[in-house]
Amino acid sequence: MKRNIKNSLSNLTWPWWFPYPSSWLRTFILIPIAFPLNALILFGTIGILVSVSQRDLIILTIATIAAIILPTIILSFIYHIGWYKWQPQASPKTRAGWLPKGNSLWQGFTATLVMIFSFTTLFTLLLSFILLGCKLSSIPETGQDVAECASRSLGQVAGAIARQTTHVWNLEGEGVFLQQREQIDVRPWLLLWVIIAAYFYQGEYGIRKSLIPFLQKKRQKRRKINRQKQQSTPNIDPLDTELARLRGDMGLTAVRRNSDPLEPRVQAGRTPMRRRLLPLFGLSVAAFIGAISLYFGWQYLLQPQPTAAPIPAIQTSPTVPIPPPKPFSEAVKAATQAAQLAQTAKTPSEWQLVAQQWQIAANSMKSVPSNSAQFNLARQKAMEYEKNLQYAKANAAKGR
Repeated sequence: MKRNIKNSLSNLTWPWWFPYPSSWLRTFILIPIAFPLNALILFGTIGILVSVSQRDLIILTIATIAAIILPTIILSFIYHIGWYKWQPQASPKTRAGWLPKGNSLWQGFTATLVMIFSFTTLFTLLLSFILLGCKLSSIPETGQDVAECASRSLGQVAGAIARQTTHVWNLEGEGVFLQQREQIDVRPWLLLWVIIAAYFYQGEYGIRKSLIPFLQKKRQKRRKINRQKQQSTPNIDPLDTELARLRGDMGLTAVRRNSDPLEPRVQAGRTPMRRRLLPLFGLSVAAFIGAISLYFGWQYLLQPQPTAAPIPAIQTSPTVPIPPPKPFSEAVKAATQAAQLAQTAKTPSEWQLVAQQWQIAANSMKSVPSNSAQFNLARQKAMEYEKNLQYAKANAAKGR
């Protein structure tokens, strides 16, 4: 009966563009075993991106260990102890140990890559919606405002998802699943992630089922050709052999290659030569990796240390300048500069500069036209800036 079920399942047709049931099953298995490691994987992935942009070899090494190596080892042990250790072995006398091997390591490595790529794709899709929302909002005006809004919102979403995946089975509002009255709901982003991860597993399955057999057939074909060459013995005429010997004794080299009786002996020695070249190939790969690491380390040591940009001089003028055509943006810039100066202001002259910037910000907010969509917000900000202005003037007066 088991064979009939297997045959009936093998005869079923499945669309190539839709993930197989095995892909969905492997995706659902990731939720309980890999989600608790998601915070570590996200931290390492962000570290890899930062280290590549800044050319920092130390951060790259630590981030690679956190994002790929540690999760792969942990997931490999989980797959091995939970499944592969208890599978029947090729020989009844052999026993599977407690250390993960080929299949377990491959499953752990694949699960780690699926976690990285699926959450990266998920955050990319969420970022597109966040950018659209920040663009349609009435507060930001410039591209810098939109970028700050998007980065702040994406950071909040990523932090919330990291906390939710860490507490998978917490049903009190901190985990992936939510208990609503008598039913259990899931986070909306989880449905999108399941679809993305299933397609990544489908791609891994397609590569494993198409590329590996192709390489195996190519390798078998090459072995078959080499075996035929080794087994084939060339038809050597005894007269040609005697002439070749005489010509060799006379110092002549007129023997053709296809009639050389030593050719089969050379072909038979190719396999040991390949085995001898394997350590050389391994050393070459290790040297190549070491050269790349040395190059990045040398670039890290030679790169100039960043220096703090000098604060531009602020011209003290008793008169308040006329607001530009975009008063809201200029008011925000002046308020930001005033807040930065207030953090380090100590002397009366420094507090006077802070007060002047708050004055510019308040006047710019007051000059926002009434037909603007930001008129009400500008009035509120103007009142806040007036309070900050009075505070700065009071500090300037105390220091005298």
